[in-house]
Order: sequence, then structure tokens, then C-alpha cells
Amino acid sequence: MLRYIGKRLLMMIPVLLGVMVFIFLILHFSPGDPARMVLGESATQETVEALREELGLNQPLFIQFFKYIGGVLTGDFGMSYISRAPVIDAILTRYPATLILAGLSVLIMIIVGLPIGIISATRQYSFMDRASTTIALVGVSMPTFWIGMLLVLFFSLRLGWLPVSGFYGPAYWILPAFSIGINSAAIIMRMTRSSMLEVIRSDYIRTARAKGQSERKIVLHHALKNALVPIITIIGIQLGTQLGGAMVTESVFSIPGLGSYMLTAIKSRDYPVVQGGVIFIAATFSMVNLLVDIIYAFIDPRIKAQYKTSRKPKKEAVAQ
Repeated sequence: MLRYIGKRLLMMIPVLLGVMVFIFLILHFSPGDPARMVLGESATQETVEALREELGLNQPLFIQFFKYIGGVLTGDFGMSYISRAPVIDAILTRYPATLILAGLSVLIMIIVGLPIGIISATRQYSFMDRASTTIALVGVSMPTFWIGMLLVLFFSLRLGWLPVSGFYGPAYWILPAFSIGINSAAIIMRMTRSSMLEVIRSDYIRTARAKGQSERKIVLHHALKNALVPIITIIGIQLGTQLGGAMVTESVFSIPGLGSYMLTAIKSRDYPVVQGGVIFIAATFSMVNLLVDIIYAFIDPRIKAQYKTSRKPKKEAVAQ
């Protein structure tokens, strides 16, 4: 298991390097001049060229890239073109809010989507199944920013129960977390339903019923445990999606997170901020995928057995 984790950590290196190359080229080949965006349209060309020289934008592209890679490897993500402050400090200040928002939305996604999916699968074609499937279809179809605006209109402006914007405490976290989590809960519900339906038709489930085991034990202990692998995969993917989708939600609710910070940086063509934010999100997503793969081994004994059998031939070869 430790060797497997080590290999996966090493595989993250080319992934993150590819992300850095991709975002660097996308930003530098897209139209627009960061120096002109910083100084404004009224600035003279001489002033713009002086700022380009100061920011290193006049250097060849490959030199800019290798300087940036060298800085990232030493923990230096550069200076913001707008604020002239270190990018790493701004990211570390804002990233916790984005992680809290993504974590709460995942919690809502699991609490809402998983039980409804199990009930829909065990009561197939019932009223509960048809109603939850219809609601899930509606939830998947609605954009998160639209859900957020509806929640603000109803719970903040009409009822006055929750604050409209900000991120200053648990009361401020509810609406943005629900606006992201409800959409993902619909996806988890559909995946749980289809995965459970496939499992509960298996022979070992019929054998467990023939032995007289309770339906609750059959569903939770036998069926759900074997249906969790694709569900956990979707949960991991949704967490990564929510880290990126938090940009729009943070803008709707005026949350001082990494998403809104990157959205402002994209508009002003602040290259170091955008590159640093993308690298942080990519690294988090890679760690989530690694955690998902480790959880597989604890849920599915067949995967754990593969790790053991892959080590036996090497031990036998050494013994011979």
C-alpha cells in the first residue's frame, strides 16, 4: 500500500507540470496586454513598455516559463501585477474559505443524495422513486449561480433568515454551500440509484434474503458496501468540480475566496494570480483522487488483494 501511495504521489509531478505548462501557454497566447490593463487605456506607449520591461513580459516566452517554474519549485508564485503583493500570501489567505465552501457542499451532497438514492433503488418505480428522480433531473439541469440567486431571494430577502453575502461565520456558509451542494446531490442520487440497482439484483443478495437476514442489514451491509466504489469516484470528481465551480458562487455571495480572487485576476489579466490559483486547485484535486484510491482498498477487498498478490511474485523471485 505504501508503495502504491508513493507511486501515485510521483505521478502527481507530471500532472502538475502539465497543468503549469497548459495554463501558462493559455494565458500568454490569449489576446490582451497585462501592462495595458494595469495602467489603463490613457497610458502612453512608453509607460506601457517600461512596465512590460519591469514585469519581464518582454523576455522570450521560454525564459519566462522557466523562471516561473523555478520560482514555483522554491515556493515563490510571483508578485501580483495589480497589488504588487506576493501571490502565495493572497492564496493562503483566501484558500481556506474556498475549501470550507467545497467541504460543506460535499457534506450536503452526501447527506442529501446518498439516502435518497438508496431509497429510490430499494423502492424502484414507487412514488418516492419517481418523485426523487424527477427532482434530481431538475437539480442537475439548474446552474449553481441560478440556484444561489433563488436561495438569496427566498431565504434572505423574503424570509430574512440568512445573510445575503459575506463569509464571516456559519450562518453565512449555509446558502452558498447549498447552492453548490444541491446540484451535486442530484448527481450522487442518480449514481447511487443506478449502482444500487445493479447490486441488489446479484445472486449473493438473493442468498442473503433466503437466509432470513433483515432487509436493513442486506441493504446497508451487503448492497451499499459493494455499490460504494463508483459512488466514491463521483464524490471525488464532484469535489474537484466544486473547487472550480466555486468561482461563480463566490462572486454571487461576495465571498472572499480563491474563486472570486481568480475571477478578478482573469479580468485584469493578472498572470501570476491565475497561474497560482490553478496550481493550488490542481494539487488539491490530485490529492482528492489519491484519497479516493486509498479508500477503494478499504471498501473493496478485491482491490486490497491485488496489492498483496502484486508483491508476492517479487518476494518469491528473491527467495529463489
